[in-house]
Amino acid sequence: MVMIKSYMLLLAFLILSAGLQSQDIRVTEINSYEFFKDHKKLLTHEKVKILDGRTDSMFQVQHIHGAINIDVDLCNAAKRLQEEATTPVVVVYCTSNRRSRDMIKILSTFYQGEVYLISDGIRGWSNNDLPLLQRPSPKCIQEE
Repeated sequence: MVMIKSYMLLLAFLILSAGLQSQDIRVTEINSYEFFKDHKKLLTHEKVKILDGRTDSMFQVQHIHGAINIDVDLCNAAKRLQEEATTPVVVVYCTSNRRSRDMIKILSTFYQGEVYLISDGIRGWSNNDLPLLQRPSPKCIQEE
C-alpha cells in the first residue's frame, strides 16, 4: 500500500512537472524557536499560507494555528499545493522534514515566492512549548 502511494505521488509529480522547469525558489530553513521568535507575525499575516504536509489524522491531533493540511503523500498533493500556494510567502512543516522537503520539490515546479521551512517540524514546535491547536483529550467516564 505504501509502495502504491509512493508511486502515485511520483506519478502526480511527474505529470505536474512535465514541460515545466524547476524554479529557483528562496527557501529559508529555520528551527521552530527561531521562527517564532523572529517571524511570529507571519503566522497571522494575510499574505502568508502555513502548509502542514502530514496526514489528516496527525493534523487533527495538533497543528499550528491557521495551518492548511496537505498530505503530501496523497496523489492530489501537487494540485492542492497549486491551489493553496498563492501568497508571496509560504511556511511549510511536517513531523520531521521528509514531507516538507517533498512539498518544496513540488513547489519548485511552479511557485515563485519565498518559503520558510520549519526544520524541526511540529515535534520541535511542541518541544519548544509554542502555541498549537490540539484536540482535547477524551475524558474518562468513571462509573460510580
